[in-house]
Amino acid sequence: MKHGFCAYILSSIVIILFACSGLYGSEKLTEYKGNWGKFEFQGRIDYISVDEGYLLVSEKKVVLVDLEYKGKQYITVIRNANGKELQFEDLNVGDWVFVFGGRYPDKSIAARTIFLLSHRLSAKQFKKYSDLAISQESEYLIKEK
Repeated sequence: MKHGFCAYILSSIVIILFACSGLYGSEKLTEYKGNWGKFEFQGRIDYISVDEGYLLVSEKKVVLVDLEYKGKQYITVIRNANGKELQFEDLNVGDWVFVFGGRYPDKSIAARTIFLLSHRLSAKQFKKYSDLAISQESEYLIKEK
């Protein structure tokens, strides 16, 4: 019990130091940074910065996207498990989420879709959310200019 509690305290301190020091950056993605590799994972939200448009999920930086690229506007879509659209402010520290997006060389994840979950997903459920995120890819592109 002591070991688990100490590990929790240590990881909390590391997260707070990263968030406060600016090592993780501080803004949502508003300009195109080049190609990214597809990345999807699930985890618990450790930290939320509503003002700066990012969160830490299982110690990974997840940034919201709100950018224009080649005449098209892209924005992160946040949904609950039933598909209802949510706002960033609806997410809370401790919530389980499934994140679908792209990973940059600096290890940050640009979120295309975030699903708010009620629990950790099984492998079968994970595949379902992955397929769902891919099928809803057109919703990430909100308008063409």
